[in-house]
Amino acid sequence: MAKILLVLHNKANRRLLKAWLADRHEIVEAEHLEALPDLELCILDAIKADALEQDIAALKASVAPLFLPVLLIVHREDVGLATRHLWASVDELIITPISRIELQARIQQLLQTRSLSKQLQALGDLQAHDKLQKAFLQTVELITKLSQIRDPYTYGHQHRVAEIAVEIGRAMGLDEQQLLGLRVSGLLHDVGKAAIPSELLSKPGRISAIEKELLKYHTQAGYEVLQNVDFPWPVAQVAYQHHERMDGSGYPRGLKGEEILPEARIMAVADVIEAMSAHRPYRPALGMEQALREIETNRGSKYDATAVDAALKIFRSGEMTLPEPGSA
Repeated sequence: MAKILLVLHNKANRRLLKAWLADRHEIVEAEHLEALPDLELCILDAIKADALEQDIAALKASVAPLFLPVLLIVHREDVGLATRHLWASVDELIITPISRIELQARIQQLLQTRSLSKQLQALGDLQAHDKLQKAFLQTVELITKLSQIRDPYTYGHQHRVAEIAVEIGRAMGLDEQQLLGLRVSGLLHDVGKAAIPSELLSKPGRISAIEKELLKYHTQAGYEVLQNVDFPWPVAQVAYQHHERMDGSGYPRGLKGEEILPEARIMAVADVIEAMSAHRPYRPALGMEQALREIETNRGSKYDATAVDAALKIFRSGEMTLPEPGSA
């Protein structure tokens, strides 16, 4: 049960959010930010964020290098003002009106990133500790601020793909270090979308052949951003290869079979499952069962057979589920 600090100026909103969250989390209400023991997440509204901006930065700095996520709840008319906070000290925003399911999903995503921070911090006795710490700080900046802000229709996509990839890897028998690498790679696999015009990312309806080629550039852009980060895992190559296919029909280089990294083959399966089961601006969600049929039908041709088998096992057995379309 995570400890969440709730700092909202409106008492009615505080009561509502506490009622929504108290069954899963320990909720602490306050007028000001406090460095509470075992604090996992802070939730503020725009009024409090304006008044406490320096306090937010100070609180986050006090626990560094651990990541303390801050979620901002904002009215739609205040989104422009709220964007300033995103780049300064707030990690993610949610626009009112909101649903209970949406709020819980956003909180879960932030807590997963917090969990990654703890895992990296716990590796202090390993030789790779300094590399992991440096990579993590850069990771958090990238995943929580850059790519998702520009692509609201796939908000949370990276987090969900990371979780699916980790569970597939676990079902395949990968060790904890490999699973941690999958998590980081999943969180960053689409960071190259920051190089794509935002109007194209959110364009409804069909896109042209030229636009499709421009969208494909996100794999190259992601590789260029990540290749200079000193990760102990092939994170940059996974971003580069996650749209490659076993039969050579993928992009950007048309790699085949063993030419594709095992981590990228897992990520490809996780990415397809999440993308097909979620809404996109150009189509409604296709649903989990259709996503599973896609990977099953193309098992061994487009998608790695071992990764497909693991994915089918965890989803069809109920070991893992995703929110229903439209619930977040």
